[in-house]
Amino acid sequence: MNPLPLAGIRIIDLTRIWAGPRATKLLADMGAEVIKIEHLDHADRAKPSCVTEHSQRKMNRATPFEQKHRNKIGFSLNLSLDEGKSVFRELVSISDVVIENFSAGVMDRLGLGHNNLREIKPDIITVSMPGFGNSGPWKNYVAYGVTQEQITGLYELTGYKNGVPMKTGTNVGDPMNATHAAVATLSAVVQRLLDGQGEYVDFSQYESFSTLMFESIMNYAANGVMNERNGNESNYQSPHDTYRCKGTDAWVTVAISNQDEWENLCAAIGRTELAKEPEYSSQHSRRNHKQYLDDVITEFTQSKTKYDVMRLMQEHGVPCTAVLNTQDLLLDDHVKDRNFIETLEHPDGETHKYYFGSTWRENNSTTKTVRSAAPLLGEHNEYVCTDLLGIPTDKLDSMEELGLFATFSDN
Repeated sequence: MNPLPLAGIRIIDLTRIWAGPRATKLLADMGAEVIKIEHLDHADRAKPSCVTEHSQRKMNRATPFEQKHRNKIGFSLNLSLDEGKSVFRELVSISDVVIENFSAGVMDRLGLGHNNLREIKPDIITVSMPGFGNSGPWKNYVAYGVTQEQITGLYELTGYKNGVPMKTGTNVGDPMNATHAAVATLSAVVQRLLDGQGEYVDFSQYESFSTLMFESIMNYAANGVMNERNGNESNYQSPHDTYRCKGTDAWVTVAISNQDEWENLCAAIGRTELAKEPEYSSQHSRRNHKQYLDDVITEFTQSKTKYDVMRLMQEHGVPCTAVLNTQDLLLDDHVKDRNFIETLEHPDGETHKYYFGSTWRENNSTTKTVRSAAPLLGEHNEYVCTDLLGIPTDKLDSMEELGLFATFSDN
């Protein structure tokens, strides 16, 4: 078996919540040894609304944590103690990258800023990804995915015409920021291979998320046009909406982008005469007759299941997909065929089946992406301390008594 592309790269992961942990998860999936540092006083896994039924396991079984921290090493370390900082510095000396998403200035106040780390390891790469970057008047502001959506303008486009701004179903900025941060980290690693120098990467999640608004920004800059909320409609394409199907809360989405697709849609629903009518001959004219066309399409879709509609439409070359819920996705035949959902034994002895695998395949590889479940809190303390840092085993108990490695046990 060929080694994974990032095998041999060691990353210290100080990130929390979503964007940072997902970035390091992507790097771990590619083979980097990612050491997730947390402490009982500031555990990154406490999501009471997302835990399993066993209260004694709830911290170790929080489902968001599980998905974002697979393939990682779990190390419980208290960085508020001087002794904890000393252990951290030793770990830096044998690592390649440190990634954190604290507020601007936190690492410097801990005495662990990039300049401090360079004194320990001159070629260390530091990726700092606070909400608004490490400079500017907002650098100390706190940000989460939902607030990023608001401040970058996405909320202004989400919702129905003449309605209030609405959040997306999930915080889409976090996973996008994660991907950008992972790419920035890879860029720094490649640059170090070329020149042997470490890098300080100042990553602004605000700026990363703002790139999602490129179309609206360019439209305003070039044409002075402000895009508006349109629900499921498109400002340019028609028909472009969701349509009710047979069954409870069953829907499909149709998105017509050109004349060929419009003619294909007319053929699919048995209304070929509509393709010849001049009032429906362009995207603009079809938008002017939206309600009528929506009624025609719904008349066709509402008597069929969403999967039947999708299959029939796709057979005619129409961009149409069923609207799936979580259960649909897990049971989907296409997902199963590509082995996207992977099964893995969890450290607590149960089998989990909800790990998403890789979104890409290299050379038709069937190698599993998920090599290990998310670690229990402090699960790999002994490995990090003894195997990596060479700390004698007999010293670990005294270090734990100092509060360096506080964990919890399942009762």
